[in-house]
Amino acid sequence: MPAVRTDFSVLGDAVLAPHENSGDLFRSECHTIRLLNAPPDAQGHVPRLIAEVVGSADSLKSALIEHRAILAEKLNMLSLVTRARFRIDRPIRAIEWEPYTGERSMLVVHQQDARYPPGPTLNDHFLLAASTLARADIPPYVDKAATYFRYGILDDSPTDQFVKFWHALEIIAENDRPPGRIQILCHACRDELVCSHCEAKATRIPLPKDAIKRVLERIGVRPLGPVLARQLNARNTLMHGGSSAGVEAKCKCPIADIVNELGGIVQAAILNAIKLKHAANLAIDVGSDLNNGIISGVMEMRFRYGGSEPHPPEDAIPKPQIQMISTWNGS
Repeated sequence: MPAVRTDFSVLGDAVLAPHENSGDLFRSECHTIRLLNAPPDAQGHVPRLIAEVVGSADSLKSALIEHRAILAEKLNMLSLVTRARFRIDRPIRAIEWEPYTGERSMLVVHQQDARYPPGPTLNDHFLLAASTLARADIPPYVDKAATYFRYGILDDSPTDQFVKFWHALEIIAENDRPPGRIQILCHACRDELVCSHCEAKATRIPLPKDAIKRVLERIGVRPLGPVLARQLNARNTLMHGGSSAGVEAKCKCPIADIVNELGGIVQAAILNAIKLKHAANLAIDVGSDLNNGIISGVMEMRFRYGGSEPHPPEDAIPKPQIQMISTWNGS
């Protein structure tokens, strides 16, 4: 596999000391990761790190994904020892990095929020609805659930969105759980089980999924069985270390659709828990896509380097500028 160098912008709480030009984060036979300070901002602060990953990859384009995953794993360890935040903000470029190569291919990446620019959809009807809800007597647990619903909307990763939405749903479900035990039903006929000796009804302590099911029943989710099974399968997969691909394989459904479904459930559950008398008259958006995304623009180019060193220095690498122009189209 070819050797590739990829550069990533990393936002965080810590940068290299002023006297340090660079620092090795990881080094092995296959890959090395070097951290550098980005140029200072107008106030003289270093705003971010640049992570330089060098190693094998299937291709120049796939290196942007493969190297990002390797970098993320190593940043986990850096956060573990520093208790500081480190987030891969965006890829910058990928360069062919075979030594003493005179002509090299390079990919230059530009990314921006897929929802930019904001749509002119915030009208008086939505403002009135939000104002009405803000004046309601909302229990603290409902307000906390609404907080996690907003956190879920903010997250870029669909798996992170799912976790935030699920936490909001659990808050609603646990605070709505009735006290006492519930009856055990026969798996075949769904009738109540009764002791043949004393005729006492068999009962058990409610499980968390019973509380989740109760919420879904109350807000009228249909078909209840498949929806509940899909969401529980997604929850169990992610909470036990699985990936979005694992969720899709188990649920036979795209993770984006699962996130949208769960977000709609949580939104309805929160509104139902507020218990407004005239909630039907409020303007509520229930159909827009909750998934976030990034639009990427990639420019491919080739450049020559005729120096005596194995690789070109930074000032010999071209630095083209990419600008992406977008307009709101109402979709």
